Amino acid sequence: RILDFIVNHQQNNKNTPLTEKMIENELKKYLEFENRLNLAKDIDEKKKLLDDEIFKIIDKSIESEKEFQKRFHIYKERKELFDKARIKDELDRLLEKM
Repeated sequence: RILDFIVNHQQNNKNTPLTEKMIENELKKYLEFENRLNLAKDIDEKKKLLDDEIFKIIDKSIESEKEFQKRFHIYKERKELFDKARIKDELDRLLEKM
């Protein structure tokens, strides 16, 4: 889990350095979850805790996918504009030669 946190941070937050404090906080969250899981009395309570954790992971994944789609869409629009500008420049140069 900590390794996932580090890898995800480096992939998604290239402009924000990963600090020791961030890793400590993630480790604390993990240990708190483990503690709650160990304190759970019955299997249903444990199952609910695990389900909640899975849904958090799924929600993060969905948010990451939405962010990726948004960035990809912006990239695609910019590329189309760049291609149109490049084609226009090429046509202008050809017209000047004629």
